[in-house]
Amino acid sequence: MEAFDPDLEDQDGLVFSLTDPDNQYFEMESDGTLKVKSSLESYPDNEVSLRVDVRDKKNQKAQTSVTIVFTDARVNPPQFIQDPHPDESVSEDIGVLTVVFSARAVAADGSPVIYELLSGETKETNNPVKFKIDLEGNVFVSDSLDYEDTTR
Repeated sequence: MEAFDPDLEDQDGLVFSLTDPDNQYFEMESDGTLKVKSSLESYPDNEVSLRVDVRDKKNQKAQTSVTIVFTDARVNPPQFIQDPHPDESVSEDIGVLTVVFSARAVAADGSPVIYELLSGETKETNNPVKFKIDLEGNVFVSDSLDYEDTTR
């Protein structure tokens, strides 16, 4: 954290602290560095609000609050249970919404797996791939396919 006291020439005299001394997950060093002091795996919520004091040499203080939002770091990322890079051939007369491949993955911790096609272009035309993936990992045709059509 940083603070500025217009009454001080030397800002090194500012001292930071958390107002909740019983906080078991975080600690603040006097220079404003916030540190995690115990594992957040058991933290009951996905965010925490902390109150921070900053004092100058005259013991004048200011207070603010900081909200920290936790994201899942996924200690065990999902693993595909089959080859994630299949070589599939698809006829250009296949119907829109037809499933052409099913990706399957599992997370070791049992959490849900989210599937996403990140990008893709056809090698011949550099046009966007005409496929999408659903929540279950099914890759399907999202637009009519025409090998000769290079306008899309």
